Amino acid sequence: MKFNKYTNGLLCIAMAMAATACDEDSWNDKLDGFEVPPTYSATEVISYTLTDANYSAIASNSTNKTLAEADNETDLLTAIGKNLEFPSEESARKYIPAFLASNYYQLNNGSDVKVTYNLTGNQPAEVLAINAGIKSYTVTDADYQQAWGSEENYIGAFAPAATAAANIPAILADAMSDAKEGDYVAVNFREATTNPVFGGTEAPAEVVVLDQPLNQSFDDCTTDDVNLGEGLDHVWYTSSFGGVGYVRASAYANKTNHAAESYLVTPVFSLKDITDAVLTFNQEWNYFSSVDAVATETTVWAREKGGEWKQLTVPNKCEELKFTWKESGDVSLAAFEGKDIQIGFRYYSDGGKSGTWDVRDIIVKGMKGASKAPSRAAAAEVPSTPGVALYTLVGGKWKVPSDTYVLQASDYTAMGSNYGNLTPAQATSYIPTWLDIKLPYAAAETKCFVVYRRYANSATNWYAAQYTKDEAGWSVNTGATTDKFTRKEGNWRYNPSIEITLPKQKNGITLEYFNAAIKWVFENVSKKMDPNATLTAPSAAQAAPFIDYRGNAEYYSGVSAYYGNIDVRASTAKTNAPKGYTGYDNLSEEQVELLVKKRLCTETMLGAVAALNADARPVEGMEVTCTVTFDAYTGEDKMESIVYVVTGPGQFKYKSTTLVEAGQDKDWK
Repeated sequence: MKFNKYTNGLLCIAMAMAATACDEDSWNDKLDGFEVPPTYSATEVISYTLTDANYSAIASNSTNKTLAEADNETDLLTAIGKNLEFPSEESARKYIPAFLASNYYQLNNGSDVKVTYNLTGNQPAEVLAINAGIKSYTVTDADYQQAWGSEENYIGAFAPAATAAANIPAILADAMSDAKEGDYVAVNFREATTNPVFGGTEAPAEVVVLDQPLNQSFDDCTTDDVNLGEGLDHVWYTSSFGGVGYVRASAYANKTNHAAESYLVTPVFSLKDITDAVLTFNQEWNYFSSVDAVATETTVWAREKGGEWKQLTVPNKCEELKFTWKESGDVSLAAFEGKDIQIGFRYYSDGGKSGTWDVRDIIVKGMKGASKAPSRAAAAEVPSTPGVALYTLVGGKWKVPSDTYVLQASDYTAMGSNYGNLTPAQATSYIPTWLDIKLPYAAAETKCFVVYRRYANSATNWYAAQYTKDEAGWSVNTGATTDKFTRKEGNWRYNPSIEITLPKQKNGITLEYFNAAIKWVFENVSKKMDPNATLTAPSAAQAAPFIDYRGNAEYYSGVSAYYGNIDVRASTAKTNAPKGYTGYDNLSEEQVELLVKKRLCTETMLGAVAALNADARPVEGMEVTCTVTFDAYTGEDKMESIVYVVTGPGQFKYKSTTLVEAGQDKDWK
């Protein structure tokens, strides 16, 4: 689990402990071994992230080896050193203390080290699924015969006339009929970049079926306005810049964003006797609300003459909103071969932010003059190279998972690996550079999965990892998590409890927690008394109930960001109570003060702690606590503490406090 980023130095905590150490009950029922914390004169809080070398050190540590042998976990400990990660939080908490004992023996008792480590299970679902057991399949000779449609005229590889993408799903459907939903398969195959010529017959010729330059002209294209917003009479028009002509679509007119849906439609053309038909075009975008919006607001469709539109997949996506021409890549029209069809470029705007889309150079090409598998040629005449692709079973169909890239044989060679795999250390070093080459224009925050053959624990297996692009480049998601370890009587122990010290100040952590407490009172008390209340008001007379009109203090439990302390005096509470409030009637001064303290402990500060520690988690078999130490004002300043127990993810329950006499809070719990 992660810990609150504002945990202060234990020197401050030690001072607070010293001030309250006389009340032993305030520290009762803590984790075993932490019942009554002693006062230390020089403690430290250190944050440390394990390096690759540290995992090896942990695995080779003599104390850990003894532990592992006793618990029959020798292989597990060895794997930690080789995989550079822990298989579970339990294993990390078991084997990290010995590492700390060897490296932080100079720290005094009471010191904390927050250790960040790689955790296998703390990964995206896709990574966990792949690493749980990816299957492998190698395309057979019979599979190639199926792909080429002949037992005679085929080669032992895929090629442009019989592509891997078009044939592998059907091959897997037959070969892996027992696969379950969500299974992953790495498919090994060979691929040629040129088509074979069997028996010396004439090779198929490439022909241009449709050519629409759109150079300041619609050529033979037409428009179909499905919807035009009020005040908008067209979407598509011709334009040019720098000597380049094109057709532009935009629903922005008269300084207004309009709702619109309109198609730029090509003339009907025939794909009869055409194979390997593909559409290509150039396009550019700008002024859309985001790159993601481009994907849904500028789409390309095709339809059989007189039929319904079906969306096409354009390989090259928009990566930035800028007038820069981008080639579409080959858009497959295989589903329409043998038919008379039209292409439609659909522009859409919901009226919120109308982008601009430019299109030119619409070309449809294909092969004509031979069948898919025309004749037989020796494999040696068509060189091929090995390839591998990842597929997953989704909705009963084999598909290539999105945003996932698989290292090829040539990639390992380029990285200097002669074995077709990478060690964990090699992957850390080489894959970010490989991604820079593979995805040179990836935007910040782009995420993807990389699948490769990893050599670890004397074995090679498929392995997946998630990478994210940031300003510094590509970084791997290691499932990093942080645990806190505390030194007690010379020994390091896992200690998930949280300590928060709020010194008397008007900024920093004190301000953050006090503002959260004030907000809790406003939302849960003031708004219920006056639904129209606002957190700040023009004057004291217009202030929200229990809230200072400046919004920097609340009088329900005495939290004051203005003074940087908590005033629990009855006089302050009664003086600043809302007009007409009767909650303090018939209560003594002592009873009012106790009520204010109860509110602070069980409502206000509890709400602030929950809001600012959402990542807190309980640990099975341990009591995880959160101790908040703060300045309480009762006529003089005094550091007090409240202890909460973590009961669920980001959930807390009041346990005890030094703020009241022992036993006064027995009815609160």
